[in-house]
Parts: sequence; C-alpha cells; structure tokens
Amino acid sequence: MNHPESYTLLLKQTVEELSDTSKMQGLFHQHQHGDPLPSVTALEEIISLCRAVLFPGYYGKSTLNAVTVRYHIGMKVERLYSLLTAQVHAGLCFGQQEEIHFGGPNCHAKAEAIAASLIALLPQVRRTLATDVEAAYLGDPAAQNYGEVISCYPVIRALTCYRIAHELYKLGVPLIPVLSRSWHTAKLVSIFIREQKSANTSPLTMVRVSLSVLLVLSVKCQALPGGYLGS
Repeated sequence: MNHPESYTLLLKQTVEELSDTSKMQGLFHQHQHGDPLPSVTALEEIISLCRAVLFPGYYGKSTLNAVTVRYHIGMKVERLYSLLTAQVHAGLCFGQQEEIHFGGPNCHAKAEAIAASLIALLPQVRRTLATDVEAAYLGDPAAQNYGEVISCYPVIRALTCYRIAHELYKLGVPLIPVLSRSWHTAKLVSIFIREQKSANTSPLTMVRVSLSVLLVLSVKCQALPGGYLGS
C-alpha cells in the first residue's frame, strides 16, 4: 500500500505538468490585468432586454399600453446600451489578446459605437422576427394566434437570441456572439430535458416543441426562391 507522501508527490507532479503553458498549444488564455471579462449573466440580461424591446408586453413588463410603451422601451434601451457596451468591450479585449487588433486604448470607444449600432438595428431585427412568428403560426395548424407563438414557442426565443448574435458577429465583435448562442442553446436543451421528465407534459406538447424550428424553416424556405433562408 502506497504512503500518503507518494500521493502528494504524484499530485505535485501532475499540477506541474498541467501548469506548463509551453505544452498547452493554444489551450491557455492569459487574462490581462484590468481587462473586463465576458459575463454569461450579463449576456442573459441583454437577451432578455432585447426580447422585451422587440416584443413589448409579451416579455418583460406585461402591463404596457400605448401610453407607457415609449417610456418602458426607453428605460430598457438605456440599460441595454450600458450592458452591451461593457460586454462588447470585454469581447474586443479578448480579441486583442488573441491577436485580433481593435485599436488598443480605443476599445471602449469602439464598444460604445458597436452597442449603439446594434440597438439601431433592432427595428430591422423586429421586422425579420415578425416573419419568423408568421412562419411558425402558418406552419403549425394547432397554433391559435401570433401571441401564442411569441409567448410559448421556444423557437421564437431561440431565433431572437441567434439574430441578435448574428448582428453582433456582422459588426465584428469576437467571442460575445458565440457565447450568446451557446448559452441559449444550453438553456433550451435544459428546458427540453426538464419538460421531458415532467409528468404533466403531454406527448403532443413535446412534439410541438421538437418540430417548431423545423416548421419555421420549412415555411420560410418554401416562400423564398430556391429554398434559401435569406432572412
């Protein structure tokens, strides 16, 4: 039987080997002191704010009306701009460390410009999402109305996240778009598994959840020349 001292030596040798950065071959990311780090929690709030702005009354505060909608969207956009600037800045700093050059000290100014540009694109994103909602509604005979599709269909929540991430990608932001999509994919898988385990979930509901993405893609591809999902 080995003595505890031998285990200590083994652990020490393993730590030394795991800590040898020369053998990591790109698997080691060295954080620079003072640079912000991306936050999954902040990204989750960003996506939630985007949904509330894009689908007012369905997400976020549910007691909106035509009189108060401008005030509430303005408040959410202000918070969204602050969070976006910080997370885009973190993504740009990460990109700099990975040898993608964004202008050094001007990273924060660039992050502010990108955050403002993304928010300016939200009306366009909403128009695209409106076609997604319509496709989901037309593709599912069981759907009662657009409100049900927006509120209940995971595909709309997913597409909102992916379309925001795609705009960030087109604006040249590293890491943050991928983190956003990855977080939401994991979230959907988690919800799907939890619902499968629920005794109250009917087989019909599970089929509708599983096929909702395919329904949107199917309807939109049929409506476009060559079956290309251009939007």
